[in-house]
Amino acid sequence: MATTAGMAALKALAGRAQERETRDAAEAGPRRRITFGVYFYSDAADQDREGENGA
Repeated sequence: MATTAGMAALKALAGRAQERETRDAAEAGPRRRITFGVYFYSDAADQDREGENGA
C-alpha cells in the first residue's frame, strides 16, 4: 500500500510541475527546484520483533 501511495504522490507532483513549467515558460522570473522523494526502510530486527509480539 505504501509503495502505491508513494508512486501516486510522485506522479501527481510531477504532473503538476510539468503543467506549471508549460504555463510559466514565457515568464522571466527565477526558476526554483524542490527535492521530493519516498523512501522505504526495512529492518530485519523489526520483523523479528513482530514475531515475538505475535503480530
